Amino acid sequence: MNFWTLTCISWLRQEPYVRAWSQGYRNDGLVVIGVHMPEFSFEHEVDWVRPAVRARGATERRKN
Repeated sequence: MNFWTLTCISWLRQEPYVRAWSQGYRNDGLVVIGVHMPEFSFEHEVDWVRPAVRARGATERRKN
């Protein structure tokens, strides 16, 4: 599981590695689940989060 926010520099730096692990080990059963944990008020806005998810080629699954 990977916890992230839109503007966290630590997450932005680790994202390529998590993506590589996901792609490299998916045939072995690895599933990476990203959980958006907003820190700032604008990060709570779905209209900001969706483009970030799409830009990274991730699949969106929203919990209501």
